[in-house]
Amino acid sequence: MESLARPEIESRVRDVIARTFHIDARAGGRDPRMGEPREWDSMGHMDLIVNLETEFSCRIPTHTIGVLTSVSEIVEFVASLPRKHA
Repeated sequence: MESLARPEIESRVRDVIARTFHIDARAGGRDPRMGEPREWDSMGHMDLIVNLETEFSCRIPTHTIGVLTSVSEIVEFVASLPRKHA
């Protein structure tokens, strides 16, 4: 994965969440998280995981899936991915 700044990671995470759940992930109020929106349930979570793997060209380990339940947790995970060097 190329090196990304946190603001870019967060923007892309929000875009993936918005596409997955058909919401405006940038609207005011609380950040999206599992349970809010309602569509982010256990099945929706698996759709999100697949979409995140596609967006960031990565594999999310099974033991990590259950932890990625908010924008901040997902951003932290993506930021920790090893970087590919050109």
